[in-house]
Amino acid sequence: MTPDPKTSASVLELQELAIQITAQDFRPGLMSLDVLKMSGVIPADWELSQNPIQGQNAAQLSFTNGLNLVAQPQRLMFLEQMGGGGMIEGPAIAQAYLEKFPHADYQGLTIAPKVLLGFPEHSEAPRQFMTQKLLAPGSWQQMGNDPLRAAVTLHYTLKRCPLSINISEVQLNQPPHGIISALLFTGNFNYTIPSEMSESKAVFLSKRVSLWQTDTTQFREVVYKKFLNSSLTPSTTPNGSAPSKTNASIFPDLT
Repeated sequence: MTPDPKTSASVLELQELAIQITAQDFRPGLMSLDVLKMSGVIPADWELSQNPIQGQNAAQLSFTNGLNLVAQPQRLMFLEQMGGGGMIEGPAIAQAYLEKFPHADYQGLTIAPKVLLGFPEHSEAPRQFMTQKLLAPGSWQQMGNDPLRAAVTLHYTLKRCPLSINISEVQLNQPPHGIISALLFTGNFNYTIPSEMSESKAVFLSKRVSLWQTDTTQFREVVYKKFLNSSLTPSTTPNGSAPSKTNASIFPDLT
């Protein structure tokens, strides 16, 4: 059986929060450091940790405080790691963007918390969780030369919005452990704009951004209490120190 996170000291937890705003008329070229500072979206004293990435189909600004802004056609994402003890900046910056640019053709908002659980000393734990707990055993699992690797996506209808949760087995390069097996839980709280409403699209989305703590708390409760049957969440690395923020996504599907 999969080791229980509440009793296994070897479980490594990493977290990330992504806020994605979609707009029909948004282009990556619209995002620049000068525009964001002059408009007041980001403070004037914020510094970049690396040179900006600017292209026709993608742009990225990475700040020394750990916040990453990633622009792609029709969407703008605010990405940052959680759990390192620092302040979460993304939600406030997303709201500032909506306030300063209220006339874009906004389409919706996704609040996407992620939890990655690595097992440095239990390499088979993620596969056992996927194939023995989430999936029913059967001969269909025995095929090919390598053990089955699985990913599951579940869809829920909440009162405030739809929620999807993807669970997958991944490989994580985490010094000093090297390549370790891990479980990746990805949540997507999807807020769409009603066809008729009395307020602007930007105001509507800003109010939904303010629900990020409610969404991330509910997501973590689902992960730990419903999927892992654990009342205690691991929040530090195996040696007892919280992982520090970096300026690149910690998750394999965003590197």
